[in-house]
Amino acid sequence: MNGTGKEVGERDKMTRKLYIGIVLVALLLLVGTVDAYPRAVLFTFDDSRASVYYVGYPIFESHGYKATFYVVTDQINEGSYVGKSTINRSQLKTLYDAGWDIADHTRSHPFFLRDKSNLSDNMNLAEQIAEIQGGKDNLTAWGFTRASSHISYPGGQYDDNTTLAMASCGMLTGRTVESAPQTVPPFNNDLFHLTGVRPLTLDNENEQYAYLESLSSDNVVIYLTHGVDDLGAGASNTTNVTLKNMLNYMDDHNIPVWTITELYANISASSSASPVASFTGTPVSGTAPLTVAFTDTSTNSPTSWAWRFGDGGTSTLRNPSHTYTTAGTYMVTLIATNAAGNNSNPGTGYITVISEATPPVASGIVIFRPASGYWYFDNNLDGTTDNSFRFGSIADQNITGDWNGDGSDGIAIFRPANGYWYFDNNLDGIVDNSFRYGGSADQIIRGDWNGDGSDGIAIFRPATGYWYFDYNLDGKVDNSFRFGGFTDRISTVRWA
Repeated sequence: MNGTGKEVGERDKMTRKLYIGIVLVALLLLVGTVDAYPRAVLFTFDDSRASVYYVGYPIFESHGYKATFYVVTDQINEGSYVGKSTINRSQLKTLYDAGWDIADHTRSHPFFLRDKSNLSDNMNLAEQIAEIQGGKDNLTAWGFTRASSHISYPGGQYDDNTTLAMASCGMLTGRTVESAPQTVPPFNNDLFHLTGVRPLTLDNENEQYAYLESLSSDNVVIYLTHGVDDLGAGASNTTNVTLKNMLNYMDDHNIPVWTITELYANISASSSASPVASFTGTPVSGTAPLTVAFTDTSTNSPTSWAWRFGDGGTSTLRNPSHTYTTAGTYMVTLIATNAAGNNSNPGTGYITVISEATPPVASGIVIFRPASGYWYFDNNLDGTTDNSFRFGSIADQNITGDWNGDGSDGIAIFRPANGYWYFDNNLDGIVDNSFRYGGSADQIIRGDWNGDGSDGIAIFRPATGYWYFDYNLDGKVDNSFRFGGFTDRISTVRWA
């Protein structure tokens, strides 16, 4: 019985493998161990061309191999390539059920680096997260979960934000494309930036064969194309002849053909423990500008690092330095990653930066003369008037305070008759701010109620014992409570 054509093809393939195996054994006996050919080869397709299904899939099936298809999920069933056939979800399911990996190529295929000459025009972290997570969520919703945490970057482009976005979305690998000369990763390559990608577009396969024969089992090669016998793919097209010849070469030389999840599983097998992220920084407090040197102290051998410094700054260096220019308290986060996974360690309130110390300002004295509404200033405590102007009237209450946080006091008057305040920040007799806040029987006081370096005001209403605080000098109550009684007098102090 001759059997079907497929069965005959399988027997021919087995016969060819057996013959080559015998020849290789004979050669090894003659010349010793040969360290040639990569550990494995991956065949990957990008975008959403239907030719991958109609032409490519049957060729892989005839060899018993599987490939990885990185799809742009917004293009599935949408016919986004005008005049070009796109794959649909039913066809993707056939590939998936046959063992193909259906992976993420983002939701809509934007270039993360929109303008390589203008870094400020690149996609920001939130935009990249939306694209990566959007593609992953679509694949998950369609039931293609096996490789939904693996991505290829559109155009091979990525930056520091991409590394942070990958970690945020729980991605496991990111495939890029390196320009010539093509590089091949060692087996423990940075998983977020898998290189070693070669276009499968050459008609002369001999060049590919020579390349493969120059490698060793420490290397993995990732081939990339967009379509098979697909003229719409342009320079990214491969032919069915080239694809068949390359797969025959894999057969003849016993080179494993992996999908991206098989690559990840093999790498993970050599590093089974996820990192435990930790770090130190020196110094952790000081005056702005403050430069902090961070040191990674993570365990379990991370291979990539993603830092967020709390002020919008990021880094992917292992031991970066960062300069804080603005006073504040900052949470620093380190995401450490290896083949087994990633781990983050946020340092809550880790860095404290204070404003540059302001030289102390010497105090002077001032008198307010209600009968005339005049203020008289003696800045040097020598009994001589250094400044004088009219600001107020006989029924007004006077007060001083650092109203604008510049380190110098201004003046204010409170007019009980109408409850209005009038502020002079610069001691020039001109009203800089005015609003209604209080009544005729209220007592007034000032203080830096929220510790921001600027004084606010408060009124105490003896009739009820209630306090009313305005932190920002906008005439609005920011805090209120009952504390005191009708005969009490008020004051403010700093207890520290």
